[in-house]
Amino acid sequence: MEHSTNSIEKAKDSSVEQVKGFLQNRYGIEVVVGDFPEEQGVEIGALSHKKILVNIKSRGETERLFVVAHLFGHMVQFTHYEKYKDLVE
Repeated sequence: MEHSTNSIEKAKDSSVEQVKGFLQNRYGIEVVVGDFPEEQGVEIGALSHKKILVNIKSRGETERLFVVAHLFGHMVQFTHYEKYKDLVE
């Protein structure tokens, strides 16, 4: 069965939205995918307390999904070290 590029992109969009919903509902972590001004310092992605920020301009959908997962991994990692807890709380 062939998939069109459009249906693949919709599936990727859906995956990012599913991960956003899961992180919000399960862990209370808000994921914000947006067009951040340069002065905000979110070139690709960033952590901001209990938020994951992903710049929509810097990557395609597959890369955005990776950035969300990668930054979530850092949040988990940081919660295990006292000196980093202020980054994610």
